[in-house]
Amino acid sequence: MRVVITGGPGAGKTALLNELSRLGYATVDDTPRAIIRARRARGLSPRPPPLEFAEEVLRREIEQHDLHFGDALTFFDRGVVDALLMVADAAPERSVEVATLAAEHPYHPVAIFLPPWEEIYVNDEERDHSFSHAVWVYESLVAWYEACGYQVAPLAKVPVAERCRIVLSLLQVTP
Repeated sequence: MRVVITGGPGAGKTALLNELSRLGYATVDDTPRAIIRARRARGLSPRPPPLEFAEEVLRREIEQHDLHFGDALTFFDRGVVDALLMVADAAPERSVEVATLAAEHPYHPVAIFLPPWEEIYVNDEERDHSFSHAVWVYESLVAWYEACGYQVAPLAKVPVAERCRIVLSLLQVTP
């Protein structure tokens, strides 16, 4: 079972995924951050033009989605659906392709959302946007996931261990 954990930047997704991994669950890391790190290591700007960046994120997310199939519970830091929003924003004329890809790469019907949390938001080498941008990303993702047929499940702003318990409870998984 593939479960997506998403939301705007700096809301605690990585911390939650690290905790789930520590508990023995399979996790998949955030693709955009990996791309930005690799580009910086090669001396390039953090991001290529929006459509090029979106397509690279999408390509990698599809690879990860396809690698993790079957009954094993796997948590994704974002996923194909997030990448498709990036593509749709950069190339609105690709709406039919985007809708098809979303249907071909499903996740659990409940998408776990981490809302913007200003108290924990920090910029770093890969996160160079403002908090207001993080809020905009979150709101865009909520609308997008709902349009794609997912149930959006926002998590409370509580410590990571409690967030972990909430996620497992939502999915009816015993830790």
